[in-house]
Amino acid sequence: MSEKRRDSKGRVLRNGESQRSDGKYMFRYTDGTGERHTVYSWKLVSTDKLKEGQRDSQALRDMEKRILKDLDDSIITPELEHRKSGYVERKRRPYQGNVVRIA
Repeated sequence: MSEKRRDSKGRVLRNGESQRSDGKYMFRYTDGTGERHTVYSWKLVSTDKLKEGQRDSQALRDMEKRILKDLDDSIITPELEHRKSGYVERKRRPYQGNVVRIA
């Protein structure tokens, strides 16, 4: 039987969660359009203490909870809407790469 993945403090990590070699936690997920996203935090849970020089941010599990709720409710967040509109605009432009113009 395989062992559960754990962080450096011995806590069990959930699906999509991992800890980088520098100690920062990350959560990877796929949105409704099939695009992969990653969020990062120095804290796994809100009670974690920060080390000297680390920026205070929302705990990873709190971000994960909000993201999964938004995905379940089919909510498109403003940052996702911005990416989506930029993607559509790039697709509408005619191809302009590697064109040789002869005068």
